[in-house]
Amino acid sequence: MPRQLRLRSTDHLYHVTARGVARREIFRSDTDGRVFLSTLGEVITERGWHCHCYCLMPNHYHLLVDTPRGDLPEGMRDLNSSYATRFNTAHELTGHVFQGRYGSELVRSDPHALEVSRYIPLNPVRAGLRPRPEDWPWSSYRATAGMSRPPAWLTVDGVLQWFGGIEDARRSYRVFVAEGHDVGDPTAAALRELLADGSTGDVRRVQSDHGYSLRAIARALGIHHSTLAERLARDPPKGV
Repeated sequence: MPRQLRLRSTDHLYHVTARGVARREIFRSDTDGRVFLSTLGEVITERGWHCHCYCLMPNHYHLLVDTPRGDLPEGMRDLNSSYATRFNTAHELTGHVFQGRYGSELVRSDPHALEVSRYIPLNPVRAGLRPRPEDWPWSSYRATAGMSRPPAWLTVDGVLQWFGGIEDARRSYRVFVAEGHDVGDPTAAALRELLADGSTGDVRRVQSDHGYSLRAIARALGIHHSTLAERLARDPPKGV
């Protein structure tokens, strides 16, 4: 089992996604992938970010990044605008490359961070592009699992330290990812772990300790948020 997490040095750990406009491909060639990763490395280095995981899919990408300065919007503007310019120049195109604003979700708990760390490299498997995460060359999985050399800007130790010593950690991480094939939304998976028996006391604790919304908790429990709100109203905290 993973040990107590130590990755979250700040409250600025995010699961970030960005998708091509009209779901069009944003990576048409290996060169596009290399250009994006080079651009990502420039932004990470310049802004002092920590990138723990990434995965490039044909029409979108995922990142798990820690932004100590709280400058996610500025960094994402630099990343997407710079890559879009390079992509359009390479393919003799004009116009938007990305569909609206990037998506970001604050990773609010350690179990959530752990779930995202395996959700991201399993994207190509879930999409049917490869049978195993190590078969996809455009994610951080191979580097984290010790199958290839990581780029200088990829913080593989941020994930491996959850699992113990380096060699044991790599094996444990591979097992952990393999066991996540049927785990869906990482937020819901983390919440189900945090909620224990799903009592109203657990719900209030998760809201108070981690800041998850009532809607997110209700989704994890498989009920409508209004139903959960009614439960909480019927069972007020002791002393109220």
